[in-house]
Amino acid sequence: MRWRRRAGQGFSCCSARRNELGKFMNVKRLFFAIIIVFAVVWIADALVHAVWLKADYAATMSLWRPEAEMRAHFGWLMMGQAVYALMFTALYALGFASRNSLRVALVYGLFMGLFFGANSVAAYAIMPLPGELPAKWFLAEAVRGLLLGAVIYFCLRSKQVVANKN
Repeated sequence: MRWRRRAGQGFSCCSARRNELGKFMNVKRLFFAIIIVFAVVWIADALVHAVWLKADYAATMSLWRPEAEMRAHFGWLMMGQAVYALMFTALYALGFASRNSLRVALVYGLFMGLFFGANSVAAYAIMPLPGELPAKWFLAEAVRGLLLGAVIYFCLRSKQVVANKN
């Protein structure tokens, strides 16, 4: 099924097909964006989980791996964050970079954050968690999504946009 974009209307699936990476951005900029998004994901997760939610995790210690076991699985955590950064950036580049604006990037980031955060709500149904923990996870994902939307906008905006603003 093809959806066509009419004047003044939103996203079109056809525009996503026309968005060839080489046409709208160079691959070096895309790779740079993936690295920056990964760094922001890592820092944001460290702040959320090691600082903001530290007391919540201590109160629910029986649900989590012991500290030494978590350190042994750190590589898996990093791989998951790398895949997240790759997919977040690639989806934006393939579907939204041709219309790159701060508004589009923030909406994309918020939607991705809410999409990822929905899993937190489901976790509450299957794990014996205090209600505020999944709510905090959900909020953190929404905020992180907005932050990543802004980051990806500044990483992938074209040189023409920067030149026009100067």
